[in-house]
Amino acid sequence: MNENIMAMVAELESNFPIKWEQHDKIKDLHFKIYDDRGYKFGIDKEFNEKRFEYMRFYYKGKKGEIYTLDETECVVWIPDRLSWEEFRAIGAILNITSKYMNHIKFSWS
Repeated sequence: MNENIMAMVAELESNFPIKWEQHDKIKDLHFKIYDDRGYKFGIDKEFNEKRFEYMRFYYKGKKGEIYTLDETECVVWIPDRLSWEEFRAIGAILNITSKYMNHIKFSWS
């Protein structure tokens, strides 16, 4: 049911050391993914990728967010100030995320 999100997480895990659910700035990447009903990926069985609402990620303490507007548009927020290394890594995170999000057929009804 959530094959795109699971594949995205697997690719992120293979590229970045991830620590789920901890705000430990020493780890490179951790994130939370929610659907429009507030269900959290990896925690709630009811999570449905077709109802994806937002993803919040932290890369070395820098917070970024991706929000779904509709089937074709999203909003991406990243920090205003990044080191070149952080910029490269966040670009890779967004690249991986967009690759899998483009395969989801969104449905909020």
